[in-house]
Amino acid sequence: MADLEAAAVGKPVTHVIYWVNRMMKEEPPRFETLNSRSMPPDSDPVAEASRRGQVLATVQLTKELPAVRHAHAHSAEVYATSNAPEAGE
Repeated sequence: MADLEAAAVGKPVTHVIYWVNRMMKEEPPRFETLNSRSMPPDSDPVAEASRRGQVLATVQLTKELPAVRHAHAHSAEVYATSNAPEAGE
């Protein structure tokens, strides 16, 4: 709940889920999470997770909506028009 409250007042919160690098092959695979609120200010949780293992997902809670990148909108449009039925089908 604290993460949502922080994001609601304009303090973005980033969570990074990553596979932990195993020191020995016998160790079972596991994943961990990093939370930007538990790190020093101005540190990069994605970079830190990359040093510790392989990043699986990043979730950012923020008050602002990200801008939609034009490339994605164009890809969706191309897909929609290329899969449209031909005239007369």
